[in-house]
Amino acid sequence: MIRRKLKRVVQSLRITLNQFTPNTLKRYFAKRYWKNKFNTSNTEYANIIYDHAETLNLRLNQICEFGSNAGGNLKYFLDNYKNLSAIGIDINPIVKDLEKTYKNYMGIIGDEKTLSKFNNDFFDLSFTVSVLDHIPDKKIVFQVLQDLIRTSKVVILLEPYIENVEGDVSNKARYMIKDGLINERKVFNNFCYLWNYDEYLIDNNLNFKKNTMPLHSASLGPFYHIYIITKKN
Repeated sequence: MIRRKLKRVVQSLRITLNQFTPNTLKRYFAKRYWKNKFNTSNTEYANIIYDHAETLNLRLNQICEFGSNAGGNLKYFLDNYKNLSAIGIDINPIVKDLEKTYKNYMGIIGDEKTLSKFNNDFFDLSFTVSVLDHIPDKKIVFQVLQDLIRTSKVVILLEPYIENVEGDVSNKARYMIKDGLINERKVFNNFCYLWNYDEYLIDNNLNFKKNTMPLHSASLGPFYHIYIITKKN
């Protein structure tokens, strides 16, 4: 009982401190955290992206993953498509490792600014898996999304979404976020942010399909959705 109360006190202190932390500092600490965290690619979800891309009957010559880490998701495509070129972008130097195995792969150590260097429709497909939910600045998140859409013919997002909840939910228990998500033992992890992708896509007159796609039971895992975004003619 005492341990549980102490844990709640610590959690409340973290939440309070986080509320008064400027986004610039949150960005710094988040980048520092992910820059040094190795082998975090959600390779077990590569088939989700791959299968959805297959249903679109895309002719894939050039693809990109933003936030690719070690490149496990891109490796899935490289192993299944001949004559495919792939680019991985990540702040973690491990993004370069896949170059040792695949000549048609290039890893770029970079952040959201990297996407601005590519021309319109340069990629046949771009995707991101649980990356935008770790960026604490809404303006930057939607700039990334804008650049992904600008540089790509099709964009696939696998990101968490909860209706009517937006912003920083780091360390918050689900029952503190929204009625109906009552589970006192489950707490969102550090550097967790929710954004309203639906609103952005509708406001920018974009075609998209969306389906629930729970990934796991921890943190934001149960609230993931897959978005398939195409441009209107």
